[in-house]
Amino acid sequence: MLNLTLTTYALNGTYLGQQDVTTQLQLCPGDVRDLTRYQRIGSNYILNCRLDLMSIALSYPEPTFYELWLSDPTATDGSARASGPSLYPVPVIISNYRKSDGTTPNKFLADSPSLQLDTTYSGLGNIVPHRRFFLYDNIGGRKVPDPAKTSSTTQTQLQDMTVVRWASYMELRIQLRKDDPSTSIDESQKIYPPYLLIRYQQQVGSTISLSIPKLGASDESMRLPMVSFRATYCMDLSNFWYITMILFILLVIFMVISCGFKAFVHKQSLGIYPMQSEILFMDCCGTLADFFFWGLIVMCGYWFIFFKLQVSHETIIGVPINSSNQGVVKVLLPLDNPNSAFAAVFSICLVAKFAQVCMLIRHQSKVDIFFMDWEKPKEGKLRQVAKLQPSPTTNEEGQDVSVWRTIMIANEWAEMQSQRHTDIDFTLMFVLLFLVGLDYLYLSTPQPDVVDLSPGPTNAVLRFFVIAMWYFTVVVIQMVYRKFTYHFMDDPLDMFVDLCQLANISVFVLDGPIHGFYLHGRSVHPHADVNMHQLLANHKAETEGNLPFRGLTEQGDERLRGNTDLYFEMYLTESVRTGFDEKFPRDVIGVNARPVGRGPPLVGGRDAPNNAAASAADSALDVRAKAYNAVNEYLQKEVIEPIQARGDTDIRLPSWYHRLFGVPPPLVGQSTVFLRDNQQRFSHVLFYGIELELVILDLLMLAAWDLASGDAFVAALITYIISHGLCVLRERMGKENIARKTLIDPRFLI
Repeated sequence: MLNLTLTTYALNGTYLGQQDVTTQLQLCPGDVRDLTRYQRIGSNYILNCRLDLMSIALSYPEPTFYELWLSDPTATDGSARASGPSLYPVPVIISNYRKSDGTTPNKFLADSPSLQLDTTYSGLGNIVPHRRFFLYDNIGGRKVPDPAKTSSTTQTQLQDMTVVRWASYMELRIQLRKDDPSTSIDESQKIYPPYLLIRYQQQVGSTISLSIPKLGASDESMRLPMVSFRATYCMDLSNFWYITMILFILLVIFMVISCGFKAFVHKQSLGIYPMQSEILFMDCCGTLADFFFWGLIVMCGYWFIFFKLQVSHETIIGVPINSSNQGVVKVLLPLDNPNSAFAAVFSICLVAKFAQVCMLIRHQSKVDIFFMDWEKPKEGKLRQVAKLQPSPTTNEEGQDVSVWRTIMIANEWAEMQSQRHTDIDFTLMFVLLFLVGLDYLYLSTPQPDVVDLSPGPTNAVLRFFVIAMWYFTVVVIQMVYRKFTYHFMDDPLDMFVDLCQLANISVFVLDGPIHGFYLHGRSVHPHADVNMHQLLANHKAETEGNLPFRGLTEQGDERLRGNTDLYFEMYLTESVRTGFDEKFPRDVIGVNARPVGRGPPLVGGRDAPNNAAASAADSALDVRAKAYNAVNEYLQKEVIEPIQARGDTDIRLPSWYHRLFGVPPPLVGQSTVFLRDNQQRFSHVLFYGIELELVILDLLMLAAWDLASGDAFVAALITYIISHGLCVLRERMGKENIARKTLIDPRFLI
């Protein structure tokens, strides 16, 4: 504790006695427990209120003069002083003191809170300190009463008051000392001599408003000026910032190395194709945001752990302490709030992460995707579509294959694109519960006590860390729960592939020129488009082991040894990609691609167009259907079936460096290679695969709006809107991409 003492004097100089400092230095009323919090070492304190000048002029007693002392019972060698009071005079600096020549020698101190008034300061001789001070003066500016006036009103009393003076700003400044290794005493347990900074203000009595002005009125300060009391604790942080700068330089070096390595991996996965500047820029933004974000977490975590988790019980400065150093405050926060370095890094991190997520959404919504239908026509089933030209979906025998299974899988994929492992609604609700409902937001007050949840101004660095701490707590709880349910119950990605197996549909995705993913959905049953009885019979036969194993290589669990036979990461050859593009001409993309929603009938119907328009529509439909069949047949016969025939030659397990860093296998582009996707890397073309990026962006948005508005509810609302807006954008753009790339009319995507 900071033990301060006041000696008081009357206006005529009479000594009135000695008092322990509690609330005497503050003009603002309040709870004495809150008003005295600043006396705990390390507890930065700010109290602002409005002072009624009318009450000072007419109701307050005559002013009292004070002298401030600090109790210092310990000698410089650490031994106790002789019995009796040991008081050190605390200098008083009046910041707007004006000398006879008009200069203000103390003014610069108001902007230099870390400056110490010791012998090392070269400008010490220019400062004009004072000893006695007052909080208000309602006597010095009063006129001598006129005996001829028999009546006294409020207005006449104010006219008799020439000026009213008061301490509009008071700040007690204390700085911790640095440890001197050359001495046997731990200097970090001591403080430099504190000083009291005061700025006085005065107002002509006749200008004081007789009526109380409205809240926020332009003349409010004429009657109710703002007064402020602060206690500022600081320490020399030059060593900390020196180490931080070294770590920051190392962080930037590793960040550049990471960007270069990602560019190398990206180039390797392209084969002979040129590098994509958009992907490279997206990776750079993501690397910058990630490195800066975790750097912020480490820096803010340092301040929270070493400042807030200092032992909370009280001790007195100067009193000998035990060997465990309990209760001694040795780490203080930076004075500027928010800290300029924190604000700069945080802003860069937020912008970079937002840019990365936006580009990820754009990239995911541009992937080449196709749903391969393995269903074969049933023997003897004739097409029963009367009065229509033979459809391009009809084989040579005039038999049809239903497209509804493909439409079903397309809708499931479209719905899954914007789904996440965590629920932003759940996350924000429980974060608000912890921060506001349980008052854990006040863990960010600049008090070196983690159990002190008293309301008060917060520190931006601590506030960010507290928000991040509770946000990640809620997210980790959700992820653990999801991991448990995915393992023992239902994994949405596994369920989707199971549905593909049921529908006899495979998913072919290319997120680069020759890189992509393949989800094998080819059914082990003769047909998937069957009635209920046949469906149950098929699954009974599979359960009894009468059918081949599911998967591309049709190997059992014993041979696979825990590896997947359904998910694959693909590295194709240039010829395969060229053939895909040739079978999928770009002029077909977008035919009849209207926005998602209801529209007029395609052909025929009450609102059908004229014959010429109908013929053009029929021609467009034929081109679209032929392109679908051509691509479907090409992928089956030229890509999947050859790979399936060669087996282990082209179907491999990913190497350890591929699992960790995504490094492609050697000789990319010279032969088609399928890697078993045990990590479900195909989810990177969905929101599932960028969950961490979305979580970090949501957290940064929440923290940014919280720091900007000072209101956790406003920040949560804005974060909720932005997060759901990104989901809607991803879903919308994803459906449009499916309609373009899979040749499915967008009106079938619901």
